[in-house]
Amino acid sequence: MSKRLQSGRRRPVIDRLHDARERRALEDDLQLLRKLVLVPYALECQTLVLDEPLYESTVGLNPLPSSAYGEDRIDSALGMSLATESITGWDRPLAAKGSTLRMQIDSLLPDNLPNRPSIIYALCRVVTDDIPSKTRWQLYNPGLDSFAAAVLAIHHVGKEIARRPAWLEVLWRTSILRLKVGVLRDLLAALRAAPTAGRMRKRLRKVGHRLMKMLPQDPLGSTIIDTWLAMIPGDMSGRLPNDIIDRLRDGETKGKQKRSGISEELELLQSSSVIWPVMTLRADGSIAGDSEGILSEVRQQLNALEYKPVRDICAYLAERPMPGCPTGADVMNATGLTKSASYHASAFLQMVITEDYVPSFGSMGLQYRYVMMSQERGVDRPLAIADKCFLRREHAAKTTTKNLAHAGFRVAVGQVEPVGSQGPSERDLPENSFTVSVQSQFVSVRLDLYDVGKSVWREPWNERRPAPRSTILHLTGSEPPVLGPPSVPMQREVDALSILWSFKGTRPTRRWLFERMGFPAGTAEHIIPSLFKKRLVRLMYYPALEYCSLPEGIFACSTGMSARDLLSYTRWAVGVFPYCRILTNKSAGDVVAIARVPRLRSTLASEVIRDRLEETGCEFMVSVIQSYKSYYMTVLNRLYNPVSRDWLDPWS
Repeated sequence: MSKRLQSGRRRPVIDRLHDARERRALEDDLQLLRKLVLVPYALECQTLVLDEPLYESTVGLNPLPSSAYGEDRIDSALGMSLATESITGWDRPLAAKGSTLRMQIDSLLPDNLPNRPSIIYALCRVVTDDIPSKTRWQLYNPGLDSFAAAVLAIHHVGKEIARRPAWLEVLWRTSILRLKVGVLRDLLAALRAAPTAGRMRKRLRKVGHRLMKMLPQDPLGSTIIDTWLAMIPGDMSGRLPNDIIDRLRDGETKGKQKRSGISEELELLQSSSVIWPVMTLRADGSIAGDSEGILSEVRQQLNALEYKPVRDICAYLAERPMPGCPTGADVMNATGLTKSASYHASAFLQMVITEDYVPSFGSMGLQYRYVMMSQERGVDRPLAIADKCFLRREHAAKTTTKNLAHAGFRVAVGQVEPVGSQGPSERDLPENSFTVSVQSQFVSVRLDLYDVGKSVWREPWNERRPAPRSTILHLTGSEPPVLGPPSVPMQREVDALSILWSFKGTRPTRRWLFERMGFPAGTAEHIIPSLFKKRLVRLMYYPALEYCSLPEGIFACSTGMSARDLLSYTRWAVGVFPYCRILTNKSAGDVVAIARVPRLRSTLASEVIRDRLEETGCEFMVSVIQSYKSYYMTVLNRLYNPVSRDWLDPWS
């Protein structure tokens, strides 16, 4: 018997976060949240299995129908014609075949999808629209696996905002992406084995034929593979020479024409959509397992701003950011809905509103330092890491001595350190690196840039004119001014701050998480007001970004900017982007900006930011974010010394 069982007492989960001080290996917030939520319940995502009778009896639903449905109904629910138009083509249209709805859905799906029974069941429920009419938050749904639960949660959001996502198009696009990534990885593996010219030609032709048969309209099979075949001379035999292997892998430039290589095509596919961690306890959030790629693609088609109470409640709470909102009374005051309608709206708003607590570092005597590097393992200081932005490889057309795109930075690591820290020495940093320290933070969410009538984000960043004037729907949050010496929190306050900072859910789920981690509700309710009184935290309410159609991100870092240019640039950035997080150090002229933009707009937006920074004459780098991880749940505990009640300097 284990010591824990012998003692009869279980160590509070919150205390295990203190172990991060001794640990060199880091776990990001999403990993930790999954462990904290799922492991205590023995409900790891892989063990949640689909049990249709159990689910149906639990929520009072009828079994799936044993008859077929009309194609119009299926098309309306799942976007069958859209998938045909954009994926398979009208010469090979998707058709729902079979004598039951289950068979029809099965016939519409690509062959290489995982979790097929779960996908079929969930999509059948979407078509029949036979789901619980009122959903209250719960950790999991008995009888549903994680993917089916996530699909039904997203369907519920779509119903509320009167939008139906094109499920079939997303599933086919995801399937094709998986196929193409697998093909390119196989080609890279073949190159590493130093093949003969004949064997490599044969492999490329085989891959091209396979892709043309399945995806006749896709450029990878129709043209790109032909350019790779042309790199191998027709009369060449024996093993491929290294220069041809390099060209096949990395591409080549002939005159003004750039031909991409296999590795670049693979990287472009893998970075086509950023996976942002969803730090909530929704069914489509942290407990959704390894399906986030599909779920993220579907959520991009739903924008919570099309639900008017979302806009109303965000504007209302901007003037009174109190913890624990929105309540039914808040919704009634903000929207003018009846009491019963406000109750229903409040339950839905809990799913799509972010209650964002951000520590006021200046008041605590802390600051950020961002280190840009060409590889992830560059600065061996896990003690201080707060977040990481993995960046896309940039091939900037305009590269000057001030534009550091040529430096090949692939990761930006946000570190936390005490104010006054000397920072890393040259020995601590990799050879190819760039650092800035920033102290104050400002967050801007411009809901007023969303055109509800056209269902699109306006793009003032792409217009050569001043940013539009702010309205009540321009939500902002900044750190309060530092008054007097820093106020270093006590251990329990550090624990509370760590949970509040990392978790983005609203009050019901946050209370559950506090309890789960050994934080009694009464203790948490006492500590949170104390954090506000000491000016250690600030609070913002805004729509969950995963439901704002802003899937792509940009990271911009600059140093040596004049005070006038810094003010002009930061005002412009927070005025023209739907979401922008700005960190500044006015004395050094350092600025870090993280912006979110709609699908397929990040490349153009990053060029616009580069042009803007070129005008200031400062040193800078701008890149599209490929993926993002945060470590907020442990970073404060890693730096906190509970004996001296002070912060450790990670560089000393």
